[in-house]
Amino acid sequence: MNALHSDLTLPTAEFAYNTYVNRTTYKSLHEIIYGFRLRKPLDLIPISDHYRVSESAFLFASHMHDLHKKISEKIAQSNANYKLRADVLIV
Repeated sequence: MNALHSDLTLPTAEFAYNTYVNRTTYKSLHEIIYGFRLRKPLDLIPISDHYRVSESAFLFASHMHDLHKKISEKIAQSNANYKLRADVLIV
């Protein structure tokens, strides 16, 4: 693979990896980190920085906190279910 080809392939692979929906959380990595699901690469265009905290930013931060809490609970429940099935198979 030449350097030009790999330069074009890596961003595509990264986008695919970051937007893949996990079977445990039902969320993509991007959605877990940033709070919204990407639909296409165009969504990756940087948004201008805002230095004042707005009400919408506060609400978004609250949304992210709640989202991470739900994902953490979902992972814990999934792990508990896997453990229960594994323990039954061992016995």
